[in-house]
Amino acid sequence: MFSLVREGPKILLIESKKIDELVLYVKQKFDAKECNFNFAYENSEEDYTILCLTDKLQEVVKEKHIKHIFLIKYQPDKLFCDVLNDNKINLISGSRLAPRIIVMRAFGDFEKIIDEIQKDYMGNNGKLHSILNEHNNKGNIILFSKKPLSNKISLLDIYEKAIYVEQEYYYLLKSLRKHGLRYLNQGLGERDWYDLDIKIYDRFEAYKLQYDKLIRVIDNLELGVVMGESWGIDSPRFLMKVEIYRLRLFTLLEPEYIKKILLALEYSEAGTRIVDYDLYYNRRKIGWTDIEQGEIKARNLLGQKYRNLVFSKISSKESLKILDIENKILQTRK
Repeated sequence: MFSLVREGPKILLIESKKIDELVLYVKQKFDAKECNFNFAYENSEEDYTILCLTDKLQEVVKEKHIKHIFLIKYQPDKLFCDVLNDNKINLISGSRLAPRIIVMRAFGDFEKIIDEIQKDYMGNNGKLHSILNEHNNKGNIILFSKKPLSNKISLLDIYEKAIYVEQEYYYLLKSLRKHGLRYLNQGLGERDWYDLDIKIYDRFEAYKLQYDKLIRVIDNLELGVVMGESWGIDSPRFLMKVEIYRLRLFTLLEPEYIKKILLALEYSEAGTRIVDYDLYYNRRKIGWTDIEQGEIKARNLLGQKYRNLVFSKISSKESLKILDIENKILQTRK
């Protein structure tokens, strides 16, 4: 899976004449902790709401007018249902959603991508905070990052310019998803995608498990798009033929970076080598010596180093699933 577009958190503005009472209710009902906007954004995901409380809901609410900010793992409609069912609607005298946030993955010339989207949707660009301070009563904000969209996106990972677009939200989201690859390729200019060949070899023939492990990491790290797969025969040594399973991966990441991921996945948590993941680009094999780093000269030590790096980029929930697959692989060795 290679995500190009995702929804951002919703920003809900609420006016209250009983703001202290509303704050107490929010903390108790939603187990919410007060924070600033930067913390709220960097720790939010698609199913979160950044709740901003003010005592006066003006046409444009400046940051200085916001009295309290909470990050809540609730959608706005569910939040209002709970408020209504708890007979706390009297605590709210006005509300509205701030511009909806859409995050797009981009590579290469970000400015070219921004120019194209601005032309297509009649938008204006600026910094995120500036747009929110000037247009928090309508519209949408498009943010850009080169980081995988399956992970939390820090404000440090966002390109300095965002686009403000006054279009119907779901029309815009659907259109960007439809044309996301076109915008991505426009940013790449003359640069092509890397067409890589990955060969899986396991002398214990646990190919389904090795495949599942590799695909799960490709999906979680959003390394690229698998464009084909098949069985094949390889000749690792003279007069020796072995059965392999091969994947064709299209990616924007350097072949050497992909090799680091593959080397990491060759080793179990205990450091046991459990598979060969060979990588080829333009018919040339990318070996582990192509990614040697300074003082680390041993293949297994290099594999362990990159394994730690891979698992640091994957959620604990997904890490447990990968470790479970590895345990099943190790069972085939007995």
